[in-house]
Amino acid sequence: MPAIQCADAVGRIEEDIKDMDIMERAHAIEPALPDTQSARDRRGLAVTRAGIRGLRLPCTITDVDESSHDSVCTFDLGVRVVASQRGTHMSRLVQCAHELAPRIRTADLESSLKAILKRLDARGGTLALRFPWFVEKKAPVSGYGSLLDLEVSYDIQLEPWERRPSRQMSVRIPVTTLCPCSKAISRYGAHNQRSTVSVMLRSRRPIGINELVALAERAASCPVYAVLKREDERYVTETAYENPKFAEDLVRDLHAAISRELQPTMLHVETENHESIHNHAAYALITGST
Repeated sequence: MPAIQCADAVGRIEEDIKDMDIMERAHAIEPALPDTQSARDRRGLAVTRAGIRGLRLPCTITDVDESSHDSVCTFDLGVRVVASQRGTHMSRLVQCAHELAPRIRTADLESSLKAILKRLDARGGTLALRFPWFVEKKAPVSGYGSLLDLEVSYDIQLEPWERRPSRQMSVRIPVTTLCPCSKAISRYGAHNQRSTVSVMLRSRRPIGINELVALAERAASCPVYAVLKREDERYVTETAYENPKFAEDLVRDLHAAISRELQPTMLHVETENHESIHNHAAYALITGST
């Protein structure tokens, strides 16, 4: 490189360095950005919850029995804001959700909420999430495999006066019901339909999703399947016919089974039958503490 060009290049580098030094000095003397959320509030009112809702992220969810599925999880996160603080830092809640989302273990949700509260310096808060869950099913005769999708949600809460978080779990499970009255009065068959069982419970220990599915299917007339060959269809038709259930029968049997086997502290069991001979649904529910 000629000497003149070399000198020009050196000069440009020196100018760049000088500009960088000027910018660094400017940043050094620039006042820090105000933390508006942490400003004091004088209205004397605590905010029960402030946070984010409806944040959807891809995730891998592992249940208490180590079964695992890829899914899309919708997050609701919120914290209690003390009376002296103007607001919470909602961007931190989004960060917390992103850190949780790659791999979520349902057994660890209480610990996850505690970590979120520590990060936001909050004394109470909520971690709620909902997602589709898939149960692997085999057709009863042919053995063909398929996936059955369910709606699952968790709501983990901690208040300042509580020693540990509470856990609420909800699952919606499709089943088959066959009408006992229709069977009793008909010579050639009975009307049956797909029903949606909704279970909401609180418990002292994590309860597996698949545990609830198994109990709901046993309480119904018959499970439902995505794939049925002819021999399977005959089996489920005859199984439902031999095991008729009113909506009231289903919720009573399921409530009793869950109470006996899982010992929840609160239990709500509901079914909605999508009637095949009516243009309306039939429902039954049992709710309250166990």
